[in-house]
Amino acid sequence: MEILDKDLAFLAKCRNEELRVLCDILTYDRNGMLRYAEQLTGSDAYLLHYPMEMSQMAGEIADELCKFGSNTVVTYFRKGVPDCYETVVQRVCRQMKVQTESGEDVASMERKLLQKVCEDAVEQMSEEQIRELADEIGIKEKDLMPQFVITVLMRLMSRNPKLWARVIRGVIRVVLLDFGGRRVAMKGLERVLGVAAGPLGTLVMTLWTIWDIASPAYRVCIPAVLQVGLMRMDKTPRLWGRRAA
Repeated sequence: MEILDKDLAFLAKCRNEELRVLCDILTYDRNGMLRYAEQLTGSDAYLLHYPMEMSQMAGEIADELCKFGSNTVVTYFRKGVPDCYETVVQRVCRQMKVQTESGEDVASMERKLLQKVCEDAVEQMSEEQIRELADEIGIKEKDLMPQFVITVLMRLMSRNPKLWARVIRGVIRVVLLDFGGRRVAMKGLERVLGVAAGPLGTLVMTLWTIWDIASPAYRVCIPAVLQVGLMRMDKTPRLWGRRAA
């Protein structure tokens, strides 16, 4: 299937392991069971190309993601045509209380979303974890409050894209491990995102308790959009040279 959504067209050029992680997020829950509403695993494309030729089913993956982020009834009356990915990202941002501007592009919204996840994670860290993170990024002050660490971290990341990418990968890796996607894909996830060093691997273990995700669809859409954001970051690093305002 051709990818019709312009904001997801780049998926066809992503690495096999990245696409497999995204596919597994859409099809399997955190217990390794098939999601009730998923439609990918029964498709011809899945049976032919999973798990070694994921680019050949990039269109089906994109379509499945947009369907999870759309209203089922509305999609039915559109003869199966879901909302565009831009609309899905906007909904995820609203759910995560991320402010976006009218007409803002998808990459910018994804960047803000990833930043918000980092901020939420730091705010939930223990004093010991905050101290470890501060030591790792070179903050020498003894008495630290989470908001101070966030401010310094965001400032450092705005000046150092490599640090930004490192923190993002460390945080999102753990989010995805906790949020969804079948366990068999997690080794691939570690290779794609990299193993987080020090406290970065523990930043978001409490996010389930601070995010109120009532709709089962959001349990799919949020980690899926985070994964797409990471994939876009790898494909278009120039967009991530500085953090979102």
